[in-house]
Amino acid sequence: MASHSICVEPRAETGPELAGDIAGSGTTDAAPARPTFDTIYNTWAPFVWRNARRLGVPFGAVEDVMQEVFLVVHRRLPEFEDRASVRAWLSAILVNVVRGYRRSARRKDVSGGSGLPSPEPDSLTDPRSPSPLQAAERDEAVRELYSILSRMNEERREVLVLSELEELSAREIAEALQVNLNTVSWRLRTARQEFERMVLRRLTAERSGGR
Repeated sequence: MASHSICVEPRAETGPELAGDIAGSGTTDAAPARPTFDTIYNTWAPFVWRNARRLGVPFGAVEDVMQEVFLVVHRRLPEFEDRASVRAWLSAILVNVVRGYRRSARRKDVSGGSGLPSPEPDSLTDPRSPSPLQAAERDEAVRELYSILSRMNEERREVLVLSELEELSAREIAEALQVNLNTVSWRLRTARQEFERMVLRRLTAERSGGR
């Protein structure tokens, strides 16, 4: 079994903080320009896709969730504060859309899956991998990670994904989830404990089964 560290790969590119980049004209007093919808979509679509999966959206429903996220982005872009974190702003929209999807899925009692294999956003083989064995071990770790995330408490999973996998700050997470910093700290602490318990149970089950 692969290592149970949650960081199974280097964090994929999430794009620059667009407001700061667009403002970077060599002057410090000019107001930053608001990013365009096309720029946000082209830069951040992979971020939205992989974190919809990490937050529990089945593979067959990811496209619908992404469409809803970017419809909200398009509608709310005029409200975006120029100096805000694009990543935290998008995370807030994504979390709300995913929560709505889960409520709807529970009412309909559907999985949203397509019945097709579910390629995870973290599971693409790195061409720099020294050997097929290492690539296989990495894929196994990714499958473990997604299996454990799928069984976690939803609120704690949200914080764990944003903190450990996307490396948002506690303040950005609080902004995205609309909770205070103490709540973020408590959820993250309990999420790490829950994650470790699940890993230990899995290891114990594997050792028992191997006897």
